[in-house]
Amino acid sequence: MADTPSRGDCHVLSARVELVETLREDFGIFLRDLGVPDEGVGFWQLVLSEAVVNAMIHGCQGDYDKAVTVRWRCHEQEITLEVEDPGSGPTEAIMTRPDLPDDPYQPHGRGIYLIEKFADRLEHWKSPQGYLQRVMKSHPEIAVESGIDTVLEQALNELSVSYESMAAFYRLGDGLVRSESVSHFITQAVGDLRKVVADTEITFFYADHIEHALYEELSQIDDARSWAGLRGLQLQVANERLEQVWEDIEEVEQDPMVSAYACGVCCPVQAAGRMYGVISVVRKEQPYLNAGELNNVRTFADLFGIAVANADNTIVRAVEQRAYQELEIATEIQKTLLPLPEISSPPEWTVYTQRKSARDVAGDYIDVYPHKSGALNFAVIDVMGKGVSAAFLAAMFRTAYHMLLQMDYTLLGLAQSLNRVICGQIGDMTLFATCALARLDPKMETLEVINAGHCPVMLTSQGGGLRESHPSGPPFGLFTDATYATDRFTVEPGDKLFMVTDGLYEWETKEGIWGWDAFQGFIRGEADTPASDFWDRLQTKMKAECPDIENTRDDQTLLIWEYLKTPSS
Repeated sequence: MADTPSRGDCHVLSARVELVETLREDFGIFLRDLGVPDEGVGFWQLVLSEAVVNAMIHGCQGDYDKAVTVRWRCHEQEITLEVEDPGSGPTEAIMTRPDLPDDPYQPHGRGIYLIEKFADRLEHWKSPQGYLQRVMKSHPEIAVESGIDTVLEQALNELSVSYESMAAFYRLGDGLVRSESVSHFITQAVGDLRKVVADTEITFFYADHIEHALYEELSQIDDARSWAGLRGLQLQVANERLEQVWEDIEEVEQDPMVSAYACGVCCPVQAAGRMYGVISVVRKEQPYLNAGELNNVRTFADLFGIAVANADNTIVRAVEQRAYQELEIATEIQKTLLPLPEISSPPEWTVYTQRKSARDVAGDYIDVYPHKSGALNFAVIDVMGKGVSAAFLAAMFRTAYHMLLQMDYTLLGLAQSLNRVICGQIGDMTLFATCALARLDPKMETLEVINAGHCPVMLTSQGGGLRESHPSGPPFGLFTDATYATDRFTVEPGDKLFMVTDGLYEWETKEGIWGWDAFQGFIRGEADTPASDFWDRLQTKMKAECPDIENTRDDQTLLIWEYLKTPSS
């Protein structure tokens, strides 16, 4: 009989202690999925925290440029945890005779003792490359399976990569505003990209038409080159502004720049309609870049474009306040990472989406996602915050949402998993997001809705009826154990689904806030109005009754889905 396949994961982390909490959550999910009871999960999470924090503080000496590698796996009924760092490890005396400090309740000095007492087996190695600690413990309660769903395993691994990518994206979002220079930001970004797209060579070719001071600054970056010497595929990307991907060396064997690489991708680096460079990510050997890795490269290319464009414009203007810089960055993030969906509607239905950004860019996001099963998924999210942090949290949601949709969750499972991801990513950032999720079954008979602290979702009918889905649980990002309920509605030709954010009805009139009841009345009065005309009429009303509406501090977001009448035969 063949061995039971191993299950596990691997994470490479910068030596930042604040990243450990997310790692604990991921490890806990892995353990609970195996069937480890809550008490055992708690002990394992304590062991992981002690080992990883020791590796960051002592092995990496608190240097953020150094990394800790954490692996866990389960084979049959034994769980193994490995933590590797670039340090020299503790002394042999400590490893062979671990003991509690004089004060057992002090926060330091107890890690090895706790790990040794917990483990069935404890191994460690030292080498010129660093120190590795391996903790092993058997769990009889784990059910041994004859095999594993490789499709599910692949999806879980891709989702894990997505979590790591989202953490990198958040760090880069912060760096866009706080980095002392664009060269510092790009150096950090290249390092983060190497962690999420492993075993690659990365080069940033910057344009020669940028401001001279910026050109000179970029020339000092080790992984940056002027694009003056571009040839072949990379020159094509620079000229046509379209990415190029190859998965076999035969595809590029005549190319003077990339013929030595078995696979790779070249992406344009652009922002606000201008080209600023090309990013090349290549591997000398297979495997080729998978879909998740290609998406990461594309996102990093977009961020490079935002960073270089911002630096170029700053030099042109000479002086620019930081608040205005953040607004520009957040606007580019919203346009680049949170685009409005582009959907080709079949004869049976039509969908209309619109978003108007506020003066202070927020984190509104809207999505329409046709699933391979034939189901149609809708999502509207409103992050409680402004600027870069809100826009990036919305971008994190978008990445997690698209990944989780591939795992065939129920709508309830999707909502709970999204909440868990958001909680893990925001930590103590004091951010949260209201969200409405909806799913129409392939036969177009039933609409399911889950409302997480969002404004009501409305379904209107031709007869003038109006049904609503109100919040059944808190916004995402507040409580990891939050629960939600699913509302179900039957749908018929002529029905319209309205999903909005509060910027469309919480605005000032001479009499006070316009409000939800007034918005409902407006919808009833425009029941037969085409969706695009509905938006225009609503904007006209807002401008007439609120002269200062253009200076609103909240985004206005609208989704209208309409079940068209069955075409006559």
